[in-house]
Amino acid sequence: MRTLKFILEKEFKQIFRNKGMLPIIFVVPFIQLIVLVHAATFEISNINMVIVDNDLSSTSR
Repeated sequence: MRTLKFILEKEFKQIFRNKGMLPIIFVVPFIQLIVLVHAATFEISNINMVIVDNDLSSTSR
């Protein structure tokens, strides 16, 4: 548990020491969220479908 606390303290010190990292940490994920919401759709379109009837019986027709 002490190791985790030490690592978290070290990382936060490095983040706040470099002021250029703050926009990257908070703004970039927000921009990605906006872009990926519009990029991901679950709509299926332009799909060609073929059914092959190799049975040739009256039931399959």
